[in-house]
Amino acid sequence: MASAQLVNWSFEEGLNAWEPTPWVSSLVADAAPDQGTTCLQISSEQWFPATVFQPLPGLVQGEIIRFGGWIKSVNSWFQEQPRMAICICTNAGVLQPLEPSLASTAPQWAFLEDTIDLTSPLPPGTSYGICVSGSIHAASTVFDARFDGIFVEPVIAL
Repeated sequence: MASAQLVNWSFEEGLNAWEPTPWVSSLVADAAPDQGTTCLQISSEQWFPATVFQPLPGLVQGEIIRFGGWIKSVNSWFQEQPRMAICICTNAGVLQPLEPSLASTAPQWAFLEDTIDLTSPLPPGTSYGICVSGSIHAASTVFDARFDGIFVEPVIAL
């Protein structure tokens, strides 16, 4: 389910087209069902969630889109759930995730999807994008999140 706007949706090309925060790890051989050979694993050395995002300048205000993908929690406890959301971003980072967001703490791959009406006005110099976040560092334990097969597509009216 690749969108024409979303690049490298299954992470088969590493982090190509995705913008990670500096402490995000990269790829592991644990792909979601039917999604290739690798997935994104987000690990953080920080006490707050790490984020990877991709600007999608082709999305416009007023559009209704469907988005989602596969999420897996590597560990069974999360203070901050692994999640994905449409967001408002610049090339420098995520400014604001929009609701609804998709979240799961399941230790097995879970496919989640939802729709969103892009009603939030875009500040100058920003675009819509998609972001995935998760992982938190607690004492000596790092709780990781994995993502794969992410998609963003317009909802076509019948």
